[in-house]
Amino acid sequence: MMSEEDSTATGSAPDRAGAAGTISEEIALAANADLTVLISAGPEESRAIALELGRAGRCQQGALEVVDCREPDALTKHPLPARRRRPSVLLLQEVHALSRDAQSQLEEQLESVLGIPAAERVRVVSSSSRSLYAQVRRRRFQERLYYRLNMIHIVVPRSTARIGARDS
Repeated sequence: MMSEEDSTATGSAPDRAGAAGTISEEIALAANADLTVLISAGPEESRAIALELGRAGRCQQGALEVVDCREPDALTKHPLPARRRRPSVLLLQEVHALSRDAQSQLEEQLESVLGIPAAERVRVVSSSSRSLYAQVRRRRFQERLYYRLNMIHIVVPRSTARIGARDS
């Protein structure tokens, strides 16, 4: 049996922010808004959604960079780029795995990136297969960073939930 910490974000009201519409509606909303996006899904689903965000938004097809936050020193090896000639999407996968120091580093980098005009900056998308809200409640993830990343929240139901929904 999985603990709440190991589950995707389905447990509480703050984690179901994107559950009001379909995933495609949420992607359309996110593509038209110049805000950070948090995807509650596994790595494969979050990569597909980030690619779709890039296609639906202002980014050229294939302009996706993926940083696996489970890697030690992921943000040191792959700092957030400031300006881009062509807009692109930066996907921070499994952001829940960042250390407290890396979370502070990410918050500083986001501060500088978000001050750049939208047409010239990278689109920041983060994902986690665990509930970031639960991580915040357990003081394992910085609350301020959680709200900065969670401007638009896309929740992908677990595959077992999707299968059950199809059968009924």
